[in-house]
Amino acid sequence: MVKRKIFGIALIFLFALSFMLHAGNPIDSLKRLLLSDKADTNKLLHLNKLSQEYLKICSYDTAILYANSALQLAAVISDEENSDAVKQTVKKRVAASNIIIGRAYRNQGDYPRALDCYIKVLKIDEELKNIRGIANDLGSIGIVYDNLSNYPQALECYLRALKMNEDLGNKIGIAMNLANIGNVYIEEGKYPKALDYYFKALKIDEELGDENYQGIVLGNIGAAYLKQKKYPEALDYFFKALKKTEELEDKNGIAAALSNIGSIYTSENKYKEAEDYLLRALSLDKEIGAMDGERDDENNLTILYEKTGRYQLALEHFKNEVALKDTLFNMEKEKQLTRKEMNYKFDKKEAATKAEQDKKDAMTAEGKKNQRMVIYFISGGLVLLLVLIVFIVTGYRQKIRSNNIIALKNEEIGRQKANIVGQEEERKRIAQELHDGIGGALAGTKLNLVRINSLQNIPELDSVIEYIGETCKEIRTISHNLAPPALTDNSFIDVMKEVIQKFIIPDKLKINFEYFPEEELNNIQMNIQADMYRIVQELLTNITKHAEASQVEIDISKQENELFLLVEDNGKGFEMTAARKGIGLQNIESRVKLLNGKMIIDSKIGRGTAVNINLSLADQ
Repeated sequence: MVKRKIFGIALIFLFALSFMLHAGNPIDSLKRLLLSDKADTNKLLHLNKLSQEYLKICSYDTAILYANSALQLAAVISDEENSDAVKQTVKKRVAASNIIIGRAYRNQGDYPRALDCYIKVLKIDEELKNIRGIANDLGSIGIVYDNLSNYPQALECYLRALKMNEDLGNKIGIAMNLANIGNVYIEEGKYPKALDYYFKALKIDEELGDENYQGIVLGNIGAAYLKQKKYPEALDYFFKALKKTEELEDKNGIAAALSNIGSIYTSENKYKEAEDYLLRALSLDKEIGAMDGERDDENNLTILYEKTGRYQLALEHFKNEVALKDTLFNMEKEKQLTRKEMNYKFDKKEAATKAEQDKKDAMTAEGKKNQRMVIYFISGGLVLLLVLIVFIVTGYRQKIRSNNIIALKNEEIGRQKANIVGQEEERKRIAQELHDGIGGALAGTKLNLVRINSLQNIPELDSVIEYIGETCKEIRTISHNLAPPALTDNSFIDVMKEVIQKFIIPDKLKINFEYFPEEELNNIQMNIQADMYRIVQELLTNITKHAEASQVEIDISKQENELFLLVEDNGKGFEMTAARKGIGLQNIESRVKLLNGKMIIDSKIGRGTAVNINLSLADQ
């Protein structure tokens, strides 16, 4: 049975506590500040604080987007002539941005990227001779090594960090590293030693009143008891951890506690309770994008359904687990694991056959021993040959299946491309017919009525003429919206400004448009420019129709070969599970999919909606 991975503890943001004391919604407050901020170190600070707030609610992609915006601004400020004090501040802000990005990647299971971010922070703190920062960085790097099962390297980082924090008298850092050292010992099977470190850490956290770290340590204590199959003690601490993490709205911690409680109930044959807790854990892990946890949940559900004879459900969850493993690990590691498993099984079978053969040889005459050994080796050779044939046939079938899947996907992409091209052509045709046909006819009708009214002075015609004039304006607006963007005659950013301006309603809907770097954005491929135009146009149409928003933020940025789009409103929001996707949203998804991009929608009732789109320009 898979036990949920124990949590490492890291000191994430040194600037967090003061801001958390502000009243109201921190996200809204920070966005208002950013609207009036100049491009200076204060804006860097507010971007980092905003990304931190999104990290706290597990909106990892949005957190990464704002932290990357901070890094882009920092690069601009660094190129300017500034005092040494400003340069030092910029370095600190850059370190904070990388800490946020590293934490987001680590929570998503992307450990190589997380490690890269933490090493950048360590170099900055070493340049600044920031001992406390270096200790925190070593702790964060140790957690990543721990997640990668490199326990000797993790322990080395934790011990160095512990020594620094003891020299500084930093109790928070001491407690953090004590708990993380306990994590290493639990992985090495030294459970009493792990519990000793955990209880020391918990005592300090209780003295400090640090409820966040208490929740993590309580969960890790539960994991230590679970490893020893001490289920009553484990359940006691997991329920304590669950209560604490629910109070703090720590979704990662809640999911971990639910998964572990479900795992224990499975072991105790309390299948109904186990299913309830495991499904809740799986749903929460999917919501926050915690792929490691999701994989463990799928494994635990597979075990549960096997034990209860629900084999179809067991198979479905096993397939999900395998798919997640494929995502988390590269193919080479999977091949190595498969080879090791095959060798192990064959060696085990070979050993059993040899033991049986030795027993028979001892009961027969010496003359038959050689004959039996020959038969043994021939049998072994046949088994090897059979394994090889099965391996080759399985690989061949897998290749055929993969080719069929790729062909189907290519066929689907072709259909989607044709659909979008057809839509654009139909938009163009309808726009022309509206403008030249219906629009022209109405304009002619209006002129005739004006002429008749001037001759006969019929008062009732005035309202009819006015209504026809308004209808002509509406047709022109619809025609312009349907027409293809004039990207060949104007720059991408200018075209975007023009379409955004059309949606602004004075005193009712304000739209703030941020973009960086303008020159690089204007030079991206024309087909991507056209798709981004249509996506923003469709999103703004949805907002004006449904969101009841007064403020919209649009941010388009390019960093190396990545293109980011964020469209966020302060409207009424919606429940993600209950919402149905309309035609407009389906069209957006089709465009993003054709560009090999990723779209994430984050919305809650009363909190507005954020749409994140990320495209790799290298794939185009």
